Amino acid sequence: QLSLCWDLEERGKEMVHLALQVVCVAALSAALAEGLSYFFVYRRESYVRIRDAIERTIKKLEKRKEHGVESEKKQKKLDKVEDQLKQMSRDLAMVKMQSMLFVSLSFVLLLYFFNNWYYGLVVAKLPFEPFSFVQGASHRGLEGSDATDCSFVFLYMLCMMTFRQSLQKALGFSLSRDADKMGQFLQPPKMQ
Repeated sequence: QLSLCWDLEERGKEMVHLALQVVCVAALSAALAEGLSYFFVYRRESYVRIRDAIERTIKKLEKRKEHGVESEKKQKKLDKVEDQLKQMSRDLAMVKMQSMLFVSLSFVLLLYFFNNWYYGLVVAKLPFEPFSFVQGASHRGLEGSDATDCSFVFLYMLCMMTFRQSLQKALGFSLSRDADKMGQFLQPPKMQ
């Protein structure tokens, strides 16, 4: 019985070590991705110009909405500004798409490499049982039926999404809060 406790303690230490490795790998991958994004997108004049134009247009749009739309002429001007904003957001998406393809490819390669390295290893223990549609990712490549076992892929993806968003905000690569509020204009138009 004493050796069983010792084995569980050693297994817990190993799992913590593996989880920290995955978190560090995800942080380094996110930093690499943002570095590539900076090199290919964020430092380019076209990106900066379009991003600044979107920020100015959003401020102009907010001012016009604050004053209210009393006449048909003002409504047409407001619609024109909204259309300009939609066009600029499409232009920004095109500028970003070029590098996002390269960054996505590098993510797939890193994921493939590290997935082979950590295949079959439980890297963390979830404090809950995930929904059935999430269990495919959280338990991917693991033997056994314990749904609280966490695979590399699941932890890596969660950490990667978190670190990338945080890095983008911290480095100023994402749009301002005003632009986030006006997110409906930054989405492609819905088909009817």
